[in-house]
Amino acid sequence: MGPVPSVAELHELLLQVDINRQQLDQTVMVLQDDAGGLYLLSKDFQRWRFRLPESRYAIVYQGETYFPISVLSHVSHVYDAKNLTLTIEVSPHAFLKSRLSTRYESLPPPVRPKPGGFVNYDLSVFHSSNATRNSELFEVGYFNPYGVGISSFLTEQFSSRAHVTRLETTWTLDTPEKLQTVHLGDAVSVAGGWGRSLRFGGIQFGSNFSTQPGLVIFPSQSIAGQAVIPSTVDVFINDALVARQNVPPGPFAISNLPMVTGAGKVQLVVRDLLGREQVITQSLYTSQALLREGLKNYSYEFGYVRGNYGRDSNTYGDWLTSGTYRLGLSDSLTGEVHAEAMQGQTTAGVGGDCLVPQVATVSAYAAASHGSLGNGGLMLMGVDRQSQPWNFGARVQWASSGFAQVGVAQAMRPFIYSGSLNLSYAAGSAGSVGLAYVGQHNRAQADTRIATLSYSVSLGKIGSLSLSALRNMSGDMSTTLFALLSIPLNASTSLSVNSQSVRSASADNRHDFSTTVQRNLPQGEGYGYRLQARSGGAEEASVALQNSFGTYTLEAVRTQGSVATRLGASGGVALLNGEAFPSRRIDQSFALVRMPGFPDVRLFADNQSAGRTDANGNALIPRLRAYDVNVISIDHRDLPLTAQIGALKVEAVPYFRSGIAVEFPIKRSHGATFTVQQEDGMLLPVGALVQEIGSSTVNPVGYGGEVYVMGLGLSTRLRATWGSRTCEFVVSFTQGADPLPDLGLFTCKEVHP
Repeated sequence: MGPVPSVAELHELLLQVDINRQQLDQTVMVLQDDAGGLYLLSKDFQRWRFRLPESRYAIVYQGETYFPISVLSHVSHVYDAKNLTLTIEVSPHAFLKSRLSTRYESLPPPVRPKPGGFVNYDLSVFHSSNATRNSELFEVGYFNPYGVGISSFLTEQFSSRAHVTRLETTWTLDTPEKLQTVHLGDAVSVAGGWGRSLRFGGIQFGSNFSTQPGLVIFPSQSIAGQAVIPSTVDVFINDALVARQNVPPGPFAISNLPMVTGAGKVQLVVRDLLGREQVITQSLYTSQALLREGLKNYSYEFGYVRGNYGRDSNTYGDWLTSGTYRLGLSDSLTGEVHAEAMQGQTTAGVGGDCLVPQVATVSAYAAASHGSLGNGGLMLMGVDRQSQPWNFGARVQWASSGFAQVGVAQAMRPFIYSGSLNLSYAAGSAGSVGLAYVGQHNRAQADTRIATLSYSVSLGKIGSLSLSALRNMSGDMSTTLFALLSIPLNASTSLSVNSQSVRSASADNRHDFSTTVQRNLPQGEGYGYRLQARSGGAEEASVALQNSFGTYTLEAVRTQGSVATRLGASGGVALLNGEAFPSRRIDQSFALVRMPGFPDVRLFADNQSAGRTDANGNALIPRLRAYDVNVISIDHRDLPLTAQIGALKVEAVPYFRSGIAVEFPIKRSHGATFTVQQEDGMLLPVGALVQEIGSSTVNPVGYGGEVYVMGLGLSTRLRATWGSRTCEFVVSFTQGADPLPDLGLFTCKEVHP
């Protein structure tokens, strides 16, 4: 660099600039000194993603900062004084790094629901030669802008006795913007890395990542490269194409790769505009046991332990308090603190999960307790590696005689140690084999030792074969062999043949053989069935029918000369906007689609059939994903010609187990053809424009003065313009049987400016 030029030595140029063949076509102010050196505005450096040079190279001109082009990395440029263009070529290192993501990072905010509710039911009648029994399961929900309350009940009738059991009653309040949820009522405690979960009644407050489905909670992987000119990048994970991105010139990094858990290989294939190709390969290892750096996952509970769930409605015992806090300390280390207390006992522990790069995830936890048995401790170690073709996992726990934890009676002495081991190998088309072992050495009970060996292989179009063996090596030692051959008959129907053999040291050997033909229920309306014949003469048959209002089943079993049958019905009713809508079970969020005046229109949810509108143009769509974008669309072929369509797709983002109303921007538009003449009897010229006064929609006039206009009312004032002339007229319209009527001749009276 030479000496800094003075202001008198600088000349202003207005040039059209392009950089590394990006076709920017941007006109900017460029300075030129007497020696021919060119200077760009600092703001343009930033706009074009150039790395800013050191301040010692800067010059100030009329209060703005400029930098010479010559300081850019490996720069070459062509200044065309005749055409006033500047073409710049620089190396990728001259640019700042571009950061791109293969997954969406945020979603539209969910729509807060208006007050509404739903009722689900499962009705069942069982009949045999000895008795008849009725059972009903009901779930009642109510939602409003402050959450959703759900309560479930089980009723049973046997002989002349009836019994009603309350299962769960919970009010749930989600705060998606904070990733938090509060449960009031019945809930299940979070166990942490070493504890046990308990049902309790009380309050639970914690994080809830499901309120933002697009959020990546485990450490995301990234891969970097560079492009000289605009390029396209194909991202392959384990040889499967998962994303395609356009990248500008310069270095780039693609993050949030949709990696499967475990080891994998990522390839970037970068192709530029000239067809040149470069391949970047990188080995990665991900673990969903970890949290990305800085992310917190926590849950705090207080209440009373639920007893005899499913039998008693309101049996609550000792108080319980617990808390779990996990923090991503780094992308390779996640720490955890968990504490719990009940009447007469307290337990707390620390630990976490650590990623050994390219190897495995290692877990370690330690806990200490105080209870009726005194003081105690627990240690846990685990390792997990998932890769191709080998997978491996091992976990072992040791506990002292005085260790106490919730979910285990204080008088019960804990195990000495327990452990598990699993190993699998996938041999591609040759199938996969797995080995697993579970053992527990107890203080007051018999030990447990179980080993399993399994093998499965795809037989192509024939089907699949699975073989397994289970060996119980403690107590009454026994061996169980199992084989299953599954053969697809078509997309929804399959034939399966399975065999099970049990050999025991103290009991008779048993052999069972069965053949099953099954047709699965479709996503929408349709039917399914299941037929099974077993050794010993046992036979089973069932048929299921599903429509927009529910699922209905009939089952029959014959064994040893006796026959038992069961009749069932399952469905729901949604309550929204003061109306009731029958539906299949509403076990997720739902939407009420409204298209007044358009009956029998087919609806789709995420391209899956979701029913038709009723006589009033309403339809209920169950099974929507909470907090996620659910695309609801219609089949335009079911709409009449008089429909004015604003959109064929809408997006629904509901709250948890809540309903929202979705109205399509479709209305009936009265359209008609008519002929327009001027006051002197001459027809309007071809190309004249006709529009409703106050509307921006224009309708061109065709040959013979004919024009077609949508959106006509009973009386509509229209204006016609051509050249410098304007005239106006009124069209009277009455809807008849003809969807495209011809209204005849109208005279347009000229309006003078």
